[in-house]
Amino acid sequence: MFSKATALILAVAAQSALAKLYVVAPVASTTWAVGTDVTVQWQDDGSSPSLAEMGVSSLGVYAGNSIEQTLLQQVGTLDVSVNNSITFKINSDIGPNNQAVYFMRFSSETLKDSTNTAYPAQAFSAMFAVSGSTGTFNSTVEAQVQGASSASGSTAASATAGASSVAAVVAKSSSAASSVKATATAQAAVAANSTTASGASSRFYLPTAGAFVAAGALSAFVL
Repeated sequence: MFSKATALILAVAAQSALAKLYVVAPVASTTWAVGTDVTVQWQDDGSSPSLAEMGVSSLGVYAGNSIEQTLLQQVGTLDVSVNNSITFKINSDIGPNNQAVYFMRFSSETLKDSTNTAYPAQAFSAMFAVSGSTGTFNSTVEAQVQGASSASGSTAASATAGASSVAAVVAKSSSAASSVKATATAQAAVAANSTTASGASSRFYLPTAGAFVAAGALSAFVL
């Protein structure tokens, strides 16, 4: 189990690894009610890349794990350097009720990921819950949320490149990196970010850090 000091180090490292657009809302304690106006807010954290470099980005509500993610609701496309918030309504059937399995994902239309230029630069919110939803996840999304990789359909096909990238990073990491991933998964029973909707990117969600960490930054967590 991580000590508080270790968790703090991971949190700082994660913020550094993903220095760019910083999501102010939602936060980990957020619960959004379906059918009501909810607002996503963000700001520039002062590090590179800037909001101007992120530029026009797509925004959506997602659920998933470190290998695959599913777009649950498209929110819109906007220039994140011109706007710093967007208001929308959560669909009433988006998924399970009162479960913190949702997160917002920004994907730049022009800027590439600094650790893997085959994929767009992205930014993420903390995981949040939704209240009043009458929906459920299908078996594929449910498996993703539980951390299992889907093996069939277009979802798996679009995630193949990202899965290979993640596997390569993990294979090259020391046993300590594997321990970090295993412990984080056990603590929160959630995993993190890659992509199936617009291309996978090599990132892991570390619940103790409360943030997504680029796979290329995993070595920073190995003593």
